[in-house]
Parts: sequence; structure tokens; C-alpha cells
Amino acid sequence: MLQGRRVLAVVPARSGSKGILDKNIQILGGLSLIGWAGEVLKKIPWIDTRIISTDSELYAKEARKHGLESLFIRPDNISGDRATAIDTVIHAVEQAESH
Repeated sequence: MLQGRRVLAVVPARSGSKGILDKNIQILGGLSLIGWAGEVLKKIPWIDTRIISTDSELYAKEARKHGLESLFIRPDNISGDRATAIDTVIHAVEQAESH
């Protein structure tokens, strides 16, 4: 909690990278990119909930290994190249609230 408000951290990680195949689960310095995000967020005490927003069950599994909750699989209409960060975050907040 921060200043009396609950804090939600959202890690966006879609699987459709064109540059580096599955870049979010590639190992860099001993951890995947998803792993790094999860491990860093664990260290921030005022974050109440840490979730991943992804379109991949494989990415969701990796996220859970590093302390991120996987409450949903992101739908195709906000998972492609044209999806915006705002669309992703709005969807994640709505899904988190329903859980």
C-alpha cells in the first residue's frame, strides 16, 4: 500500500516479438526478462499485487515461477503489433478488479 491506496504492478509481455523470438523468456544474466521483472517487483514492499499480462501460457508459467500472478490470458485483439500499452493496462486493471 502506498499512501493508503492499493498498488497493482502490471508486467506486459506478449509473445509475438518480431525481432527476437520469445524474447521475454530468453535468459539474460541468469534470468528471463519476465524473471527479472518478477524478482525486482518482489523487492518493492508497497506493491500489493504483481501480475503479468500475456497472450502465452508459457509466459504465464514463467511469470508464476517469479512471483507474478497470472489472472488471465490476454485476448488476441490487444496482443498484436498495434495493441497499445494503454489498452493492455486498462484490460489488466479490469481483469484484476474482477478477481
